[in-house]
Amino acid sequence: MRAFQNLLKVLDRGMYYLSTLILFVMFGIIIVGVIFRYVILDPLVWTEEASRFLLAWLVFLTGSMVIRVWGNIRVTYLLEKLPERTAQIVEFVLKILVFVFLIYVFVVAWKVLPKVGMRETAPALNLKMIYAELSIPIGVGFMLLQLLGVLIGDISKLLGKEAN
Repeated sequence: MRAFQNLLKVLDRGMYYLSTLILFVMFGIIIVGVIFRYVILDPLVWTEEASRFLLAWLVFLTGSMVIRVWGNIRVTYLLEKLPERTAQIVEFVLKILVFVFLIYVFVVAWKVLPKVGMRETAPALNLKMIYAELSIPIGVGFMLLQLLGVLIGDISKLLGKEAN
């Protein structure tokens, strides 16, 4: 169990560095696009599309980092009114529901990918859409792994055992 948790920490650190790199590249592309459009007055047609593709990857990859710390947006008013043990159980059930939803998204994304990804081409970059669309199943796959680690830790807490 400890080896799995250590693997998740390594994946989380990798996602941090990769998402930081993507963010800087995306920022650079946007700056170049703005300079060419408003200073040089000769807009580059590919900058908007490239930044959109990178944004898709950024969103889905950083989602796993958010899930690892369960930092997603949620309303906790009712949970705070419950007794601590009951709140933990409700929170655990909510995580199970998110896990089931992510499995559904993962399966649907893999089913749709060959039907759309290889047939459509991005007009400005002239790349197959699969390069952008792969962000969904890959990002959701990392989210599932991190959420599995969170659930394992929660089960240990609910059973009164120390998480390994």
